This record gives sequence, C-alpha cells and structure tokens, in this order.
Amino acid sequence: MRVVGGFACNQGFVFSLFYLGANRAIGEGPFAFERADLFGTLVCMLLAFALLRAASPRARDALLSRPLVWCYAGLLVLGSLMPSLAGEGSFGIVLEGALVGMPAGLMLAAWGRALGRRPVDRSVPEAFIAAAVAAAVCLLVAMVPLPQAVFALKLLPLGSAFALRGLLPARPSAAD
Repeated sequence: MRVVGGFACNQGFVFSLFYLGANRAIGEGPFAFERADLFGTLVCMLLAFALLRAASPRARDALLSRPLVWCYAGLLVLGSLMPSLAGEGSFGIVLEGALVGMPAGLMLAAWGRALGRRPVDRSVPEAFIAAAVAAAVCLLVAMVPLPQAVFALKLLPLGSAFALRGLLPARPSAAD
C-alpha cells in the first residue's frame, strides 16, 4: 500500500504538472514557443538522468539517498509555485524548469530504484495501479472548481518522499 500510495503521489504531481498546468509560452504571436515550461522541465529531467548515468555508483547512491529525496520534494513544491512567485516571464519559466525538472528526474530515479528492488510480479502491478490512482485523482481535482484543489496537488512530492523513506536506505552504501 505504501508503494502504491507513494508512487501515486509522484505520478499525480507529474500528471498535474504536465496536464493541469497553464500553457506558458516564450515569445509572442506566431513566434511563441508553446509549453516552454514543459519543455524546460523535460530537458532538466533528462539532465538529471544523464547526471545519474555519469555518476559513480557511490555518488549515485548519495544522490538517491533518503535525506536528498526530502530535499527534492521540497524543491518540487517550491518549483511548482514558481508561476505565482516569479511571474509569467521567461525567467520564471526557466527557473521553474530547473527547480522542477532536476528534482523530478532524481525523484523518479529514486522510485525506479525502490521499485527495481522489489519482485517484478509485485512492482509492475503496483506501478500501474499507482498511475491509475494518480490519473483518477487528477481527474477529480480538475472537475473541482476550487484553486485550492490544484494547489493540493503541488504538495504531492511530500507524500512521495514520505513513502520512499521506508524503501530507500538512510545513508549511501560504503561500497563502490
């Protein structure tokens, strides 16, 4: 239940970010780059994956450790608030992409590690059920005409980090 709930929190945040967010563009008129916020987030997620791939096993363990997962959750919440805090301009879009994309990629990798340590016959159904739960929650929130409902989705990374605390080691392993 912890895995389904925690991964649903992760996926619910990602779904809300990608599908319930505003269409923010850089530029004007026919030269506008639509969904620049989404593009920046995805590029930063790819950079996080590349960083993990290039890192030594010990550094990878450190990057995916429990204490840093809590940092990523905090950055995800802060980054998702950037449209309100930094405004609609290019600076806000770039800042949001960095504050959301890098931690989202690292959080997703932490979930990949946690799910990968479980038997496949358990982890695959848990991941699919979690994605379905996340999609259903996002659909329900989209149907509620209250801004507080969408704001609640911005807090989902905290639930994800809470669930990961029992699935990841507290400290990086000493072995290379």
